[in-house]
Amino acid sequence: TEWPEGAKKLIQLFDWEKYFTYKEIYPGRKTTHFERMHKASEINYSDMLFFDDEQRNILDLKRVGVTSILVPDGVNKQIIEEALQNFKT
Repeated sequence: TEWPEGAKKLIQLFDWEKYFTYKEIYPGRKTTHFERMHKASEINYSDMLFFDDEQRNILDLKRVGVTSILVPDGVNKQIIEEALQNFKT
């Protein structure tokens, strides 16, 4: 995100901190974010799920094996449910 402080405030506002062990919130390439999370967590890229509104980020992360979902209009419950259903298979 280009507005890390805003993203952090939203995470606090919605009380989502308890759901995330690893956070990478700063401007930059998503491959860098995921590389750091991969190293810290030892979670395989193939076990990660990513939503983004920028095609370039989707393509970059698909190349390393992250299941990546393009969401040009944002995320909603239906998109998450479909992504999780496809992710399981």
